[in-house]
Amino acid sequence: MCFTVSMNVSAFKIAARFGVPVNGILHDGPGEVSGFSHPSLPVLNSGGLEMMRWGLVPHWVKNHDQAEQLRKKTLNARAETLRELPSFRDARPAVIPVNSFFEWHHNDDGTKTKYELLPAESDLFMLGGLWTEWIGPESGRAFHSFTIITVPANPLMAEILNSKLRMPLILNESSINLWLHDENQRLMVPCSSNLIIAEKCSVTLPL
Repeated sequence: MCFTVSMNVSAFKIAARFGVPVNGILHDGPGEVSGFSHPSLPVLNSGGLEMMRWGLVPHWVKNHDQAEQLRKKTLNARAETLRELPSFRDARPAVIPVNSFFEWHHNDDGTKTKYELLPAESDLFMLGGLWTEWIGPESGRAFHSFTIITVPANPLMAEILNSKLRMPLILNESSINLWLHDENQRLMVPCSSNLIIAEKCSVTLPL
């Protein structure tokens, strides 16, 4: 799964790096954040770069209370079933740039250890995701949100995230345009373990 990420790069630098337009107001990366707090992160879509809230809210949601309840369950979307589920069926491709993400390893002694996963060949991971627009019926305002797609774990991630055997979809920068304009199914596979550096954090907690 993928519920905690770190993003420290200016959103404007990301827009300049990929030569894409900026839509709306951008903010600097918030540092380490949990998806369960539904932070705003810079997200690439076919129209450029904009800030979106983590936790996808489908267009058919009827009110704010339903949106708040549902987005707790849409932080991630499994690649194998994402087009079968109503929440993700009409969502559009997105890319979420992050500096790193975090996972927990379950130890034999009943504790768990936190790991930070960093890109081996770049300063950013490009996580594949989906985004959607929801119009709040009370306010009439457009609300853009996203989910991060997960795929089966590669050998390194299976060793670290040994309780779930999942990992986020990590795209090559060269395939971003293909993903954003085609959502090519062939791209929804685990990346090589060689593209990830795992660093143990000094955090160990009871399960």
